[in-house]
This record gives sequence, C-alpha cells and structure tokens, in this order.
Amino acid sequence: VVSSFGPPEVALNNFQFAWPSSKKVWCCSNERRGCATPAPVMESFECEVAYDNWQAGWSEEKKTWCCQNHQKGCVETLETFDCDEGYTSWATRWSQPKQAWCCKSMGRACGHSVQPSYDCETDFDDWPHRWTLDKKAWCCRTLGRGCALH
Repeated sequence: VVSSFGPPEVALNNFQFAWPSSKKVWCCSNERRGCATPAPVMESFECEVAYDNWQAGWSEEKKTWCCQNHQKGCVETLETFDCDEGYTSWATRWSQPKQAWCCKSMGRACGHSVQPSYDCETDFDDWPHRWTLDKKAWCCRTLGRGCALH
C-alpha cells in the first residue's frame, strides 16, 4: 500500500506537531508509525471471549481496553461531548467515555485501530465553516470534496 503522504520516515521525530491527523491515522494503521500511543505488541484481552455477556461478565479494565482497541464492550452513554474541545491532547486528557463517544459519533479520537469515515454530503453547502479540519481532510482525500482552493 502506498500512502499519498510520502514516506513515514519524513519528520517522524516530530510527527505529533508536523503531521496532519489524517497522516497520523494512515501511517499508524498501515505502517505502525506515528501512533499517538505505541502500538500494542500483544493483545491485553481477548475481546471475543464472553462477548455475549460482556456487560456482566467483563471487568471494567477489559471493557475499557476492548472499547478503546476494538470498539467492543463500550458502555453506551446518553452524554454528548464536545469533540473539538481539547482535541490536540485527546489521547492523554480525554476520559474513556469521551474518546469512545467522539470516535463512534464523530470519527475523532479513534486511536490507531479505526479509520474514521465521514458523511461528506451533510452540510456540504457550507463545508468551509461547518466541517472539522479532520472531516475536510478525509472528504477531500477520499472523495475529492471539501478541498480548499489555493
């Protein structure tokens, strides 16, 4: 697989600040480089085991780990979160429920295991003002929509 971002070695020592989030996601998912947190060497939990009874049968630690890494065992919440507030430091400062909600609802803070996807039709009539930077980048790269004109 070839990235449209160039070789991951470029600016790897400064990826947190130099790379756009779309490049971090691609390189982490495809090259296991530039990840917000180091890629796990081995699975901490087997998230398929006892999944039919995860609410009662799993420990809180397993629920958190499986939710963050495999989007399984996530505790549904009626809360909503502002997924723009504090986004630059989401990996270290957001609670697990906020990370899970923002990943599921907005495609943000998904870590290395999930490629975000966006609805590139909704609000397209005013995309420069209504879409997040991540959504603009994803829709432009993936569908050629919402690309800034320079």
